[in-house]
Amino acid sequence: NKHVIQFNLQRYLFETLGDFSDFMQETLPEMEQFVIRYLETWNGCHHMKSILKIVSRMSPRSYEDLYCAILKPLYRIFCGANVVSKARIISSLTTMLQNWALIDWDHHYYNPAS
Repeated sequence: NKHVIQFNLQRYLFETLGDFSDFMQETLPEMEQFVIRYLETWNGCHHMKSILKIVSRMSPRSYEDLYCAILKPLYRIFCGANVVSKARIISSLTTMLQNWALIDWDHHYYNPAS
């Protein structure tokens, strides 16, 4: 079935991106933009583990960007999610903040592209 093949390709893509972001301990800007666009229409169910893994590795951004690109779409999912999914979303955002706490902010501030 065409839909099953498409779903499996998406699953492979998101698993590969998630594994890559774990390996690199960061995400590439293009990867972030792709996931941010996907979050706009994401149903909150498909590929959750991989998507949240990528979200947890996203680079710091202004609060306005963070809210519009990540928090708002995840809040939409969070409101209709079961308890397990809510816990996964909270855990992903917690991991994102923990990753941000490890950043050398002086270097990041003066060299935002690196």
